[in-house]
Amino acid sequence: MSRAMSKTLGQWALVLAAVPTLVVFGVSEARAQSRAQPLTLGHALEAMRAQHPLLGAADAEIEAADADAVGAGLWTNPVLDASYTPGVVQSSYDPSGYISWGITQFFEVSDTPGARARAARLREDATRSDRDALANELSIEVEQAFVDACNALAVRELWRTRVEMLRTVGAIVETRVGAGAAPRYDASRFAIVLRRAETSLGQAEAALATSRGELRAAIGPGVAELEGDPVCEGLGPPDLPSLETLIAQLTDRPDLVAARSRASAADATTTVASRAVLPGFGLRLGGAFGQGPGQVDLYAGVVLPLPVIDYGQGTIRAAEHRASSAHRQVESLEISSEARLRGLYQGAVVARETESATASSRGRSTEMLDEARAGYESGQFSVLELADAFDAWGELGLLTLEASLAARHAELDLARELGRSLRGGVR
Repeated sequence: MSRAMSKTLGQWALVLAAVPTLVVFGVSEARAQSRAQPLTLGHALEAMRAQHPLLGAADAEIEAADADAVGAGLWTNPVLDASYTPGVVQSSYDPSGYISWGITQFFEVSDTPGARARAARLREDATRSDRDALANELSIEVEQAFVDACNALAVRELWRTRVEMLRTVGAIVETRVGAGAAPRYDASRFAIVLRRAETSLGQAEAALATSRGELRAAIGPGVAELEGDPVCEGLGPPDLPSLETLIAQLTDRPDLVAARSRASAADATTTVASRAVLPGFGLRLGGAFGQGPGQVDLYAGVVLPLPVIDYGQGTIRAAEHRASSAHRQVESLEISSEARLRGLYQGAVVARETESATASSRGRSTEMLDEARAGYESGQFSVLELADAFDAWGELGLLTLEASLAARHAELDLARELGRSLRGGVR
């Protein structure tokens, strides 16, 4: 009896010991769920910008560029040299030996460090613009993955609806066949149509799973704070400004700003090369003991570089050509960007017009399907006409979604060339 009681008490002790752990786990789980946000495009962009590793790497590059600029503006360190020479044979040195020491400092009075620092700061500006360009590119990737996921959801829902409708009408077909009002062929033919739709639904589910993965990859670690499928309500076409407005905004594109900063840094490097020919002079101060018995000496010296062999004939010319190359690259980038922007703008306009025209035909296909269903139930239409109506309705639905997706992709291509999202509210 006592052994059984001990066993029972031991089991209760284990249960009571586990209660605090379960409570803490439950509280933590509840808190995690309360922090989770719906997967809207705005929340997805916020999560990406807050935690994406590539943006953290870009921030580190900015810090490194800032440190480079600090280092570029510094003079060289002073140099301390010292020596000891003991007397060996017939030496005139002090019995303790000869000791000398000195400090040398190079003074860059031509302000070469200042020129180096200005060039480094311009490169830092370029690095900051690179970070902005990266953030915009990642934002557009998130937006495209979001659009693709919403399209995959819509395709899946279209096939679900089609399968449900086919099953409902299939029951009517079976009833007519069972009543002898239609041949057995009708049921077999309609079963094939249903099987094809069910296969397409499975493929749509697989495509949706892939789209979900692509969206999670685009968002990065911050996706852990979001839950559910993408919230696609209100994700219509963005406003499309005039072409002239977009061309005016193109000058502020981060990668163009970065290219201009690098061209300015190349100009500053030319100044550095010119000043480095005769950057300054060195001053040496020192002393010695023991040149003779008890002798103490102090001395000063000047070090002056003589631009006789190398007077900048290589470095200056190279810097000038690199600066010229950088400016030409900026010019090329500006010309090509505007040309691509014009083409992409026209493509987006046509894609939006096609989307609108395709969507306007959707109502007519629904009317056709209703007519075919009613006609088959009344015996006026054959099963082939009914199957054809379902195929046409589904194909137009898919065509509408494809046209919509093509329009969104055209807008995203335009946004990528512009360097910013066309959706100002989620930028």
